[in-house]
Amino acid sequence: MQVIEHPSASEFLDTARSMLEENEAANAIILSYSHYQTQAIESAMTTNFYCIVEDDKPVLAAMFTKGIWPLLTEGPDEAARLLARYMFPKFPTLKGVHGSKDTALAFVEEWESLTRCNLEIQMNSRIYECTAVTQLNWAEGTLKQATMEDIKLVQQWRESFRIEAEIVIPQNVDQIVRQVENGSVYLWVTDRSVSTVVSSRGTENTGTVGAVYTPPEQRNNG
Repeated sequence: MQVIEHPSASEFLDTARSMLEENEAANAIILSYSHYQTQAIESAMTTNFYCIVEDDKPVLAAMFTKGIWPLLTEGPDEAARLLARYMFPKFPTLKGVHGSKDTALAFVEEWESLTRCNLEIQMNSRIYECTAVTQLNWAEGTLKQATMEDIKLVQQWRESFRIEAEIVIPQNVDQIVRQVENGSVYLWVTDRSVSTVVSSRGTENTGTVGAVYTPPEQRNNG
């Protein structure tokens, strides 16, 4: 078993694409960011990609952007431990990791042994996969693409979302601006804006809906 740090996103996808697409919903972040980097999209250009390979087959993949915790796919515990040992000399002040629960815990346990730090789980998160669509009762209103005129409202609602969802990572204002500028933020509008959503992380077969927020007084209206 060995760690391969790929010099390019294209090479990473050549190695890991088939494994990642076996569970495309769970691996959408890594898939989309590696795809963005092949297209030279600025927000992905500082991301590094890794594969842990056994018998010439990838068993775990990971991405790491400096300033953001590494993200691991599901994989064998020993692969996660090996990645921790590989990253430690390069990034000894790393503060956390994201990933599938068991895999992330294996990485953390190895990191604890290397640094004598203490484990603290800061956030549990889930990804929900939609496999079928049922008939919907549409609420009154229309869907509108947010513009820079809506940026203050979008930022306000994103912060409310962060607080209510108990997200420990601070709001990234620059990211919100980029999302509005590239047309991925939407508002549901009646006589005023009543809800927001972000479309992101597109892969070959899937897309992700995130940061869904409706103010409490506008909820339960369909």
